[in-house]
Amino acid sequence: MKIAVLYFGERNDGVGNHVLHTSKCLEKLGHQIHIFWRDSLNTQNIESFLIRTSSMPHINRYQFEFLMIKNLKKLEEYDIVSCQGSGITYGLYKKTKKLKTPLIITSHGAIAYSEYLRTFPSPPTLKGKLVRYLLWPSSTNMLKYSMKLADKVFSVSVNNANEIKKMGIPEDKIIVIYNGVDISKFKKIKEQHLVEFKKKLGIESDLVVLFFGRLHSQKGLLYLIRAIPHILKEIKAKFVFVGKGPLEIIAKQLANKLGISDHILFEGFIPESLKPYYFSICDVFAFPSIYEGFPIVPMEVAAFGKPIVAFDIPPVVEFIKDGKNGLLTQTGDYKALAANISYLLKHSKQAQRLGKNNKNLVETEFTWESVARRMDDAFRMLI
Repeated sequence: MKIAVLYFGERNDGVGNHVLHTSKCLEKLGHQIHIFWRDSLNTQNIESFLIRTSSMPHINRYQFEFLMIKNLKKLEEYDIVSCQGSGITYGLYKKTKKLKTPLIITSHGAIAYSEYLRTFPSPPTLKGKLVRYLLWPSSTNMLKYSMKLADKVFSVSVNNANEIKKMGIPEDKIIVIYNGVDISKFKKIKEQHLVEFKKKLGIESDLVVLFFGRLHSQKGLLYLIRAIPHILKEIKAKFVFVGKGPLEIIAKQLANKLGISDHILFEGFIPESLKPYYFSICDVFAFPSIYEGFPIVPMEVAAFGKPIVAFDIPPVVEFIKDGKNGLLTQTGDYKALAANISYLLKHSKQAQRLGKNNKNLVETEFTWESVARRMDDAFRMLI
């Protein structure tokens, strides 16, 4: 089949990785994939069409829609049009639907407006209030009407599928297909290279707790920072934060206020090639997110045989089973988060057991090849 994949976002985010990995695996199954997106980065031999837009937030979304509608004729030659997430607007979906080509929307984290209000506190700024009370409800409605147009909606988790159903989307239209991990790129790194890497970071002999993700309220990093003083009372460790985002300054200020800055490294964005090094040196991976669709990074860390400590949000409990491949605690309870991290840092055998179970789980159930096979089955149902 000839499949057009439309994605508004960037190559180096979670959804971008999903697009690239599933496209590669679908091509191995005999499909011809063309990606339409606004990122000019390497697509690793997958044919792609760059849709150039402004860098201005929100405006660039409508530019993408306008330029795709302008080139809508190109989509007539495809057997399937597969759209990723809510970054693409309703107008483009409606125009695409007129082609009579089967339309699939993959939801990477739909959230009903009522759930959004419950999960995220009201922001103090005017901009934050506009997002909460104007932009978010309009985006939710746009996503809802878009999914009603689709022939099928792929959901990355059962919890996400439940959120979609709350929007009035029929259950028989929704197919749950979890995200995957590219195990081939996560080969074991020589111990000497890891020793040198830790030395470069200045953490030669320390135990390491890793946070890897956007510095955003959704990712719960402030809960982890508040947990650090409680962990340091129990055991010496370093805390490595990889990623950037709107909470970076606030996070650093909180660390200073708590007197723990000397125990934290803020690494910012890192090249993809360094991910295996950061994953390899950590003793515990902290994942304090308060909302997710179905997160990819914890699965990547799990492929390295690392234990995970997380809050018990619904998508996470679909992957992490408390006491089997990680430790879970009630969302927002940073003291319990600290206790779980401290426990694993002090009990290496237990940590290794959880990490080994993680590795086995990823290798058997969460590869991109298995994701692509499930997508292939769904495509064939529509043709």
